[in-house]
Amino acid sequence: MFSFLRWLPTPILLFGWLGIVGSLSAASRGITDEGKFFSAEAVAWAEKKIKDIHRDFDIDVRIETFAAIPADRENQLEEQGKDRFFNSWARDRAEQEKVNGIYLLICRKPGRIQVEVKNTIEKGFTAANREDLAQKVAKRFRAKEFDQGLEEGIDFIDATLSRNKSRQGTGGENRVAPVASGRSEPASEKNE
Repeated sequence: MFSFLRWLPTPILLFGWLGIVGSLSAASRGITDEGKFFSAEAVAWAEKKIKDIHRDFDIDVRIETFAAIPADRENQLEEQGKDRFFNSWARDRAEQEKVNGIYLLICRKPGRIQVEVKNTIEKGFTAANREDLAQKVAKRFRAKEFDQGLEEGIDFIDATLSRNKSRQGTGGENRVAPVASGRSEPASEKNE
């Protein structure tokens, strides 16, 4: 009886560790809306779709919005210029969040939508798809239709992965760099 009790903590520790690992990988997906662009309903809908995309394609989709550039990064904007700055910031955030897929950084002031992709070629999401995603979301944002921009963006990712996945089976491969970046600036936000 006592030998059984000696081994009892092992499965408990193992299952606890697996739970932690599962929650860490889930953190690389989903939405953080600090910029307050989206309604609660739109976020709930998108979170469900993001989980479905991960289940169906084994790809992360992470969206983060910001009201403004963090104070500790403001001087970098002037030093690097807008394009290099947002590319670097989005890449840093995607790495910090451990995103293995598609990452969108959306900033309200100055207005910017930056898309990063990592390891998406074999999953069927190309550099051209990345640019299309940024443009679709930006179009809705310019019209201040933020929930619709979120919905169209998520639907575009899902449809593109489905369509390109079926094409890959026919021998037509999408060859682009494994890490890429796309951007778009909503016209409704004046860049300073």
